[in-house]
Amino acid sequence: MPTVEQLWLQALPPGTELVAGEEGIFGEVSWVVVLRPSPPGFDNLKGSELALMSGEVVSLLGVSLTSLVSSLAERGVSAIGFAGRLTADAVKEAGSHGLPLFTFPSGTPIAALETNILRLINEERGRLYQLERELSQSLMPLALAGKDAPTIIEQLRALTGRAVGLADANLNPVFDLDEGVASALRNAVRPMTDRYGGAGVIGVEITAKLSGFLGPVTAGGKVEGYLVLTAPRRNLEEADRVIVRAGILALEVERSRRHAVEETEDRFREELVESLLGGELSSIQTLAERAKRVGLDLSREYVAMAVRVTDSPHDRETLKGKTNSLLKKTWCHYRGDILVILHPAVAAMPAAGLRQLAREVAQRLASNLAGTVALGLGRYYPGAGGIRLSLQEAEQALTLGVRLFGPGSATYFGDLGVYRLLFSLKTAGELEAFQQEYLGRLLEYDQKHGGELIATLDARLRSNTIAETAETLHIHRNTLLYRLQRIQEISGQDLEDAETRLILHLALRAGEAIRIG
Repeated sequence: MPTVEQLWLQALPPGTELVAGEEGIFGEVSWVVVLRPSPPGFDNLKGSELALMSGEVVSLLGVSLTSLVSSLAERGVSAIGFAGRLTADAVKEAGSHGLPLFTFPSGTPIAALETNILRLINEERGRLYQLERELSQSLMPLALAGKDAPTIIEQLRALTGRAVGLADANLNPVFDLDEGVASALRNAVRPMTDRYGGAGVIGVEITAKLSGFLGPVTAGGKVEGYLVLTAPRRNLEEADRVIVRAGILALEVERSRRHAVEETEDRFREELVESLLGGELSSIQTLAERAKRVGLDLSREYVAMAVRVTDSPHDRETLKGKTNSLLKKTWCHYRGDILVILHPAVAAMPAAGLRQLAREVAQRLASNLAGTVALGLGRYYPGAGGIRLSLQEAEQALTLGVRLFGPGSATYFGDLGVYRLLFSLKTAGELEAFQQEYLGRLLEYDQKHGGELIATLDARLRSNTIAETAETLHIHRNTLLYRLQRIQEISGQDLEDAETRLILHLALRAGEAIRIG
C-alpha cells in the first residue's frame, strides 16, 4: 500500500497543505473513504484508510469537526483530507494523535479525487506485490544457503538501489550504517516508542534532509537488531517499506538457521568436552573426527584454561564470541559457568612461558570483556588424554587462585606449590582428618570464645620474628606472647620445634583447601 506521504506527493491536488500530524506521514494507506451526509458518515472503517471530507458534509451531519477528527483517530485511519475551513481545535486534536491532517485547495472535487486515489492504490498494490515476490526469490536462496547478513544486505542494495544498513538492538551501527545517521535515528525513534511498540516497520524523519524505514530483526522472540533503509526526505515510498520487510524476512531466516547450527555445534562441543574429561579415548580416531566437526584439531597439542567472567554486561554467547575473536587458533566452550579455552602449546614450553601466557590471556580478556576475569591454567600434557589432565588442573588453579589471590587472578597450576598436594588429598578425606588432628582444639576454642588463636598462629608461621608478627596483627608484643603461650597449652604443640611448625603450616593450608570446596 502507498504511504500517506506518497499519496500526498502523487495523488492529492497541487496546493494541498499538511497542517498537523507530520510524524504520521509514513503510515500505510489501504483504502480511501469519503464522508457521507447521512449518519454515521463513515461505514466499515477497518483502519489505515485515507478519510476525505468537506465542510459542507460535516455541517449536514451536525457534528463538530474536532469530535469527528477524534473519532477517526480512535478508529485507526492513516490520514484525513479536508476541503473547507479548518478550526484550530480540529488541527490541535489531529496533532495530539499524530494523525496527518491535510487541507485541500478551494473547489477540490472530492468524488474525482477519490477515484484518482483508488486507482493509485490499486496500481501500487500490484506493483508492491511483484516487488516483494522478486526480492523474496532473490534473497531467500542466500539465507537458506547460509550466507551472512552483510551478503544479504549487499544483495538487497544491489537489487533496489536503496541505502540499507544494519543496527544492533540498541540502534548502534553493525553494518553499512553511518554513526551520525544511527545517532539521529536513535533520537528520532525514542519519542515514538509508545506508538511504535517495538514491532512492525515504521517510517521516521531522521534529520531535516533524511527519512527512513526501520524494522526489528528477531530470533527466538528477541529483537537482535534493526534493518534500516534511508532516503532523502520526500523521497520515501511504500516500496521502501516492502524492501525492509523482505530484507527482515531473509535476515530472520539466516539468523534462525545460524542459531540452529550453533545449537547443534554447542551440543557436539558439550559431548566432546565430557568425552575428553571422562577419559572416553578408546577410539581416538572417532574422537578426532567428532572434534573436527566443532573446529578442534586433536592432532595439535593444547594446554587448557578455565576462565570465569563476573560483573560483565555481556551474556555467555557474546563473551565466547569475543574470546574467539581475541584469541586466534584457540577453541572455546562454556562448561557450566566456566569458559574452557584450549590454547595451542608445545612440549618444550617452560613453566615461565606458561605463567606468562596465563597473565597475557587474562589481561587481554579483562581489557575487552568488560568484567572481572579470573583464569586458571593447567600444565602441558601430550595427546588427547592430556587435555583432560590439563583442564582438571586449570579448574583447580582457577578455584584456588581466586581464593588465594583474589577475584581477578591469573594462576598457573604449577605455581600452587603445596596446595596442589593438599587439593589432591581432599577427595580422600585426608585433609579433614589431618587438620582436626593438629588444629582441632584451637578451632574449637576459637569457635566457643570468639578467639583469634588460629589467625595468630598463621601470622606467626608466616613471619620471621615476634616483632614482625605483632606488627602484622596490630597487637602489642606482650599480647602476642600470651596468645602463643595459650596456643601451645591448648594444642599441646611445641612452636619452637621446626618439624612441628611445618606440620602446623600444612594444617593451616589444608583448612584453606577444605574451605575452597
